[in-house]
Amino acid sequence: MVKQRSNYSRFRTLGLTITVLIGAITPAGWLPQAKANIADHLVISEVYGGGGNSGAFYKNDYIELYNPTGQAVSLSGKMATIR
Repeated sequence: MVKQRSNYSRFRTLGLTITVLIGAITPAGWLPQAKANIADHLVISEVYGGGGNSGAFYKNDYIELYNPTGQAVSLSGKMATIR
């Protein structure tokens, strides 16, 4: 006995196919663009706290900072603020 697909299943597949095709051929300029503010602070991009433990990948702990401001940022006398 062959199981036939329901109409719902066919329409769902057709709808997904049309959505993918429209997304593939629509120019990006027609879609709303995300607006991002320019950061004015450093960002912690990575933290590793397992250094020195048995089997640890690195010998020391570390924190990696990312500067998205495009300007030099001095760290002297600064205290971290958690947001």
